[in-house]
Amino acid sequence: MVNDDFGHFNLITGERKLPRGTWTSWDYLLANVYQLITDFTDEHGFLAWEVDDPEERMIVTGTVKTDRAENAKSKIEKQHAKRMERVPGSYVSLKIVKRREEDEYPSHEEYFKRLSEER
Repeated sequence: MVNDDFGHFNLITGERKLPRGTWTSWDYLLANVYQLITDFTDEHGFLAWEVDDPEERMIVTGTVKTDRAENAKSKIEKQHAKRMERVPGSYVSLKIVKRREEDEYPSHEEYFKRLSEER
């Protein structure tokens, strides 16, 4: 929206509906969604209801990628060192995918329902 007053005035007449700084329902919704994602995202960036799905509809796969800047830096620092088994600067980049195409993505509603039933 790129407008500090978005939601505070009538788009057609320009008449102010709310005082500056007042939160709209949209502001609260965005804050709640942000907090939900922050609270239930693990250190790898995956949502808890995707990773902790009892039906295991999602699998976590990984690929090895190389950070070319770290690779170049390591090569310079280790001038003429023995060839390493692992390429300097390599790291694992994780991606989450559905196990079967026909599966639906697990939802946070399912996740919270299951958590409440387990207690």
